[in-house]
Amino acid sequence: MVEWSSRRGIQRAVNMTLGVKDPELVLEKVVEITKENWQIVENLMNSQKREYIERIFASTLRGYTTELVRKNILQLNLGDGNAEVAVQFYSNGIVGVLMEQCGKPDCDPKALAHQLMGL
Repeated sequence: MVEWSSRRGIQRAVNMTLGVKDPELVLEKVVEITKENWQIVENLMNSQKREYIERIFASTLRGYTTELVRKNILQLNLGDGNAEVAVQFYSNGIVGVLMEQCGKPDCDPKALAHQLMGL
């Protein structure tokens, strides 16, 4: 149930942006939804399911990021051998930032998405 609910929430953010060509807007929506559902996310992160929830977030974001790269919406200036590692790094980094920032009252989804895209 936890897995289904978590994947569904992240997938909802992704689905809301399927037609959007700007990855920064997609990321902004992911940040907004994470912030809106922070109490649930925080409860899960404070439970024995933390590692599991982090993997679900990372896996879903990795799949979406891979799709953005495949469609040339998000361009990584790397050789093919490095693209997979870059996608993993970026996806896991986003999850870490979401977990640190979305619970803060002053978290601005637009500004955070812009900062993340600048990395």
